[in-house]
Amino acid sequence: MGTADEALARSRLDIVVRRAGWTEVDFEYEPVGAAYDYALRIERDELVLIADFGGGTSDFSVMRFSREGGTLHAEPLGHAGIGIAGDTFDYRIVDHVVSPRLGKGSSYRSFDKVLPIHNRYYTNLAR
Repeated sequence: MGTADEALARSRLDIVVRRAGWTEVDFEYEPVGAAYDYALRIERDELVLIADFGGGTSDFSVMRFSREGGTLHAEPLGHAGIGIAGDTFDYRIVDHVVSPRLGKGSSYRSFDKVLPIHNRYYTNLAR
């Protein structure tokens, strides 16, 4: 698997949106864009943590939203991401939270033997 090339991705996006007719293009981190709908509804100044659990990364931003003279102002204060999300993140939640409640790690009795329940059932469930 190759490494992400942010410059290439931005270049491609820029070409596509300009072909679609936009002349001014600004790019923003996904969590900042995700916060837009929420920010439109605030009535007072707020400091907000935005989490975006995507397909390949989980991204987090801290934003300050304020209203001055009826105008919404957004100030990005910080941004970070980790390379775990999507199916991997879901798998870990199911594997560590749901599966143990359904018997993962337990055992069963077969005649005079006590055997562990095979993990493959829970691996299939988590997938």
